[in-house]
Amino acid sequence: MVAKGNGGQNLFEDASDYRFGQRSRVTDAEAREVARRILGDIAPGDVKAMERPRRNALLFDLKDAGLSVRQIERLTGIGRGTIAKS
Repeated sequence: MVAKGNGGQNLFEDASDYRFGQRSRVTDAEAREVARRILGDIAPGDVKAMERPRRNALLFDLKDAGLSVRQIERLTGIGRGTIAKS
């Protein structure tokens, strides 16, 4: 099935374009190392007390680096809903 836009044109050149690529899982030990690199001198638990724009930017960076929402939740103590919205 090919997605069609309002004018009937194909939205995707290839039907596989919409699918996510293979994503390897990051272990919790690797997640801690990635968080250490992204957060620098900031302790993961301190992210929770930051102002919202700075906190959300850091949460986005952690997600963008491949950490799962649940891994970020375990590292920072911030709820899954807040992480998913950032």
